[in-house]
Order: sequence, then C-alpha cells, then structure tokens
Amino acid sequence: MENSVHDRLLIFINSLNLNVNSFAKQLGVNPTVVHNVVKGRRTKPSFDLIHKIKLEYTYLNLDWLIIGEGEMLLSINNIVEEPRATYQKKNKKIGALEKEMGSMRAAVERLQKDVKKIKKKLN
Repeated sequence: MENSVHDRLLIFINSLNLNVNSFAKQLGVNPTVVHNVVKGRRTKPSFDLIHKIKLEYTYLNLDWLIIGEGEMLLSINNIVEEPRATYQKKNKKIGALEKEMGSMRAAVERLQKDVKKIKKKLN
C-alpha cells in the first residue's frame, strides 16, 4: 500500500519521537496546521510548511516526503554536497559583490576629489 504525503509526514514525526504538537512547536507553526495535514482534514502541506520542515530538518529527503520516492533520510553524501553547492554559489556572489564594492569605492574617491576641487574654486 502506497503512503500519502500525510502518512509520510506522520511517519517522520513519529521517527523523531515527537507528537504533532511538539513537532509544530519546533517549526514555529500552529499545531492545527500540522494536525490538519496528518490527522484532521488531511489538507496538503503548504509550501511554507514544507520550507520550515526543510530548514529545521535538513537531513529529511523531500522527494520521499512529497512524492514517496527514495529513502526518508538523505545519505551523508547528499547532506554534504548540498551545502557545498550552496557555498560555491554564495562564494561566487561574494566575489562579484567585492568587485562591485571596489568599483564603488573608486567612484566615491573620485567624487570626493571632485568635491574638494569645487570647494577650492568656490573659496
């Protein structure tokens, strides 16, 4: 029998030895939100809820949670590679921002020199 996203979320919560209320508290959401997904009205989890789950439990395999594919927990390789890729992207962005900041500093210095020249002319 195939599990639904509702069932898989409850399986994950149980694997943490938590109840729905304590799980919701860890995520910082109203327990009713989680309760409606796993027990109550069995609504589909919102993007916001899934996002909060991913931020709190980085080792949870979202493919498993959402579509039932793969293992519940990511392998150690997935856990290491994802942050590495994120780090590389952020490192590139930092490099670009540092270069832009250098250009801006040079522009500010030129403007400061221009201001000094104008002040001298006015005096």
